[in-house]
Amino acid sequence: MSYRSADLRVSLQADFAAGAMSWRHTAQETVVVPAPPARVFAWIDRPENTGLHMSRPSLAMLGGSLRVEQLSPHATGVGATYRSWGRVLGVRIDFTTTVTAWLPDKEKIWRTIEAPRLVVLGDFQMRLTLTRRDGDTDLLLAIDYNVPSRGLARVLGRALAAPYVRWCLRRMARDTRLAFESPLGRGHVPA
Repeated sequence: MSYRSADLRVSLQADFAAGAMSWRHTAQETVVVPAPPARVFAWIDRPENTGLHMSRPSLAMLGGSLRVEQLSPHATGVGATYRSWGRVLGVRIDFTTTVTAWLPDKEKIWRTIEAPRLVVLGDFQMRLTLTRRDGDTDLLLAIDYNVPSRGLARVLGRALAAPYVRWCLRRMARDTRLAFESPLGRGHVPA
């Protein structure tokens, strides 16, 4: 699956023409990162870093993992688009996200486009906000989401979406903090 710029524009226009997405659930996590906002933003703006917790097999991922591929010609900024895909317990996971707001060193918002193939989540929107605190950064990570609307995925979503989302946010916060606390400094996250 790959996008041409015109295809992406048409997809985004259709999504936004349908009106603002309504989210039924929200969760957030805050962490203090021992680095200035510019360094933190440069690290966390990379999807391979925000998705680090899903790139390794874990109990929350039921032993599965996801890969990330860039679909847009540019890696950052509004319109940057990525596909995440893989398998969890043999079930195919596949979703595409695009950046809808991007203020360097301050805020980034990205959301699913098209119909995501996920186990416990439906559409979602992620947001990160950075605020300077002396030489450190207060990082707020938030997710607005819906559970799947049909079948077994709906049942699983109602039971497991909230704990899964909390796990994702905690891991993203932890990975970001550790990237700047580690002895190797900027950008290294211990396994």
